[in-house]
Amino acid sequence: MYKRDNLNTIFENYIVFRELNPLRKELPSFSELKKQLKFDFLPRKKDPEYAKVLSFLFKKIGDFEKVIYFGDTYLNDGNVIKNLTELDEYEVSGVITEEREQDYIKFKGNIIINTKWRNLLPILEILERRGFLLDEKTIVVIDIDKTFIGARGRNNKAIDKARMDAITSIIKDALGGIEEDRFDYVYSRLNRRSLHSFTGDNQDIVAIMSILFYGDYYALGRFIREFYAGKWREPLEFFNTITISPNEKAYKLLEEVKENLLKKNPTAFPTFREREFSCTLKRMDFLPDISDVRKLLNEEILITKEVYDVGLIAKKKGALVFGLSDKPELSSIPKGRKKSPAIYLKQAKIFPK
Repeated sequence: MYKRDNLNTIFENYIVFRELNPLRKELPSFSELKKQLKFDFLPRKKDPEYAKVLSFLFKKIGDFEKVIYFGDTYLNDGNVIKNLTELDEYEVSGVITEEREQDYIKFKGNIIINTKWRNLLPILEILERRGFLLDEKTIVVIDIDKTFIGARGRNNKAIDKARMDAITSIIKDALGGIEEDRFDYVYSRLNRRSLHSFTGDNQDIVAIMSILFYGDYYALGRFIREFYAGKWREPLEFFNTITISPNEKAYKLLEEVKENLLKKNPTAFPTFREREFSCTLKRMDFLPDISDVRKLLNEEILITKEVYDVGLIAKKKGALVFGLSDKPELSSIPKGRKKSPAIYLKQAKIFPK
């Protein structure tokens, strides 16, 4: 039998989502703190301002001297670590983990690149031997998606499938059916780093574009050629060229995204994010414990035991554990859907046993 728990056993509401509004009501909302920090946009992990927001919140919580950050991507999480370090307000260490075949631990400055989740506790011991101790002066920051749950390189496909479930269900509603192979091809062409300058690595944009190209409202090949030729720089400009009959369900979806982009709403496609929320819940603790391990890892979103254990150890030593998610609140909190638990309160299996 697998043990089970929810995320909040570790985080105790010390969580922020994409909007950077802490769940803890005693902490300032983003609209409050951005006035004090004097910037007027919502930063993402790559931005130095994101680290400034975190530091501001850490100071509101307590008097901390050290930050250790656990994530799964060198680009995004690595940027947060670098930017926190450059603030020169804390002693900072970071651990970036993606499960790979080759087992190694490599130091790149104050960032440890790790290829096995099982190495996390030995890494803590290495840091302690180097004088980086977990104690009441330490904040342990843990990325949620593909680190605390859906461990990258081991269980991340389950998180990706929840997202795909959401998009495909919207396509079925809007267009009456779906050819899975054709959709997979469209999505894979759009969800690429080479298009990040256009999509902003934002799944709201990737989702609506997948729907538009799958529905043949614009030719995918034509868009790709035009993008690389420099014609398209930002989504709203492109979306304004697409004509859909107001009688079609896809029209309402596109107008929703266009309206939110005009308003600079950080969640451009709420319909998709609400569907992603329900699809994510459905992929948590739904398979029998006797399921084949490969099926479990590919289909069900699991708590990463090695990260969970880091959280338990940190709390036992007096450190505060703080969770980050790149997902918007609509994908994580049941706003208006009272029968559903928030993602961080949903029971999940802890893997491995």
